[in-house]
Amino acid sequence: MQELTLECQHIRFRLAEYITEEGNTIVGQLPPEYRYGHYGPLLVGYILYQHYQCRVTQPLLHEQLSEWGVEISKGQLHTLLCEHKASFHAEQQQVLKVSIGDGEVHPNG
Repeated sequence: MQELTLECQHIRFRLAEYITEEGNTIVGQLPPEYRYGHYGPLLVGYILYQHYQCRVTQPLLHEQLSEWGVEISKGQLHTLLCEHKASFHAEQQQVLKVSIGDGEVHPNG
């Protein structure tokens, strides 16, 4: 038997803060996958997959996330989908190169 569980989790990080003998403050760091905004890597991956692979529109995706209890504005969703995605698009191009098999990227498929 297989099952899928979807749930919204709110994670609170408590970062240690230390003051050195010289008076400098050292603050603990978030895990790398959580350093770029208010949304975790699994949620961001799901959003990218739904939009780019499954062709779910932003309004429908926003509605679905809201129904699941994910607090995200339409603007935040747009930002997740469109900004700072250079590595995502580079990976897509690499997959395209491999799938075509000739090493050339053809813009029209």
